[in-house]
Amino acid sequence: MKQTFSNERIENVFAKLDQSAIRNPQSAVESRSPVHVVYGGAHLFKAETPQKLGLIALKSLQEYVPSVEQFAEVFNLDSKISQTVFDRVTAKLGAEAVEDFRIDFEDGYGFRTDAEEDRDAVAASDELAKALHEKTISPFSGFRIKSFAPETIKRALRTLDLFLSNLLEKT
Repeated sequence: MKQTFSNERIENVFAKLDQSAIRNPQSAVESRSPVHVVYGGAHLFKAETPQKLGLIALKSLQEYVPSVEQFAEVFNLDSKISQTVFDRVTAKLGAEAVEDFRIDFEDGYGFRTDAEEDRDAVAASDELAKALHEKTISPFSGFRIKSFAPETIKRALRTLDLFLSNLLEKT
């Protein structure tokens, strides 16, 4: 398989990352850890997916636990803190319900034809590029390819190559 990323290009990326760490030693990764990770099938990913999931979660909260009293009862909270917790949960769901989103080409995606996975790798990376430009992606994000087991390594490498090559081109 032809190597898309030359060693020189890879070294340039690492040099930029190293410079970024020097300029900002207290990076977001060091100062914060997401409380959960959402894995979503790559064929379904859109730039606005994290926000849509947040709206669904907020709507569910409003529909099934609409008051502070109900919230306190459901979560067995002391009445002294229930308003604060309810307000924080509501604000979090409205602003950043998904902290870490993974575009999944493995379990959440399944096995598909090469043509389908090639198409989805490019489409998902197009959407991620759009999300990066529009600042709609979650603070932490990534993608998961199939394993490097003998049965799937060629497919995994092809998806990795298509996804990253397209993403780098678009960003």
